[in-house]
Amino acid sequence: MTGFATAWIPRWIVAGSLLREIAEPPRDESEDVVEEPFEDRTGAPVRGTLFRPDARRPPYPALVLCHGAAEDGFEDERLVRLARALARRGFLVLAPDLEDLRAFRVSERSVERIVAAHGALLARRDLVRADRAAFAGISFAGTLCLLAAREPAIRERVPAVLSFGGYRDLEGLVRYWLTTAPEPPPGV
Repeated sequence: MTGFATAWIPRWIVAGSLLREIAEPPRDESEDVVEEPFEDRTGAPVRGTLFRPDARRPPYPALVLCHGAAEDGFEDERLVRLARALARRGFLVLAPDLEDLRAFRVSERSVERIVAAHGALLARRDLVRADRAAFAGISFAGTLCLLAAREPAIRERVPAVLSFGGYRDLEGLVRYWLTTAPEPPPGV
């Protein structure tokens, strides 16, 4: 039991420090992180923000981090804080703009955008390790990331999907949105 526990302790410490940093960001959140606007027009257009470690040299493990239904979308301060924290730990993070989710619409187009973001990130061979990129999605995007990961064109290049608050019953979710969708927030 001792060997098992000691093997996991460093991971718990890293996970704990990541969660603490997200909850209470450092004074200068952009420290040790390079943020740059991202735009790719080689396929379906993808725009967003790319976050990468400043101190480490590429290649990096890659992650497409997708926002949920939020007006600020990929610029939401909580998502940006998470992306910066992951970049400080060595990840290359692309936070794509999912326009439909920013407008509080759930559509198949969002899955296509996530797939396109995955391809655009992998096209950065100068930065990406192993021609693979994981997905992390928040709320509705968690479910959409699972659907994107099933796409035959990319499924072998998606090593993992992390869903924060995703919906397990997509059919029930779609039925709800089509029959009793809530009123959008003011201004939307």
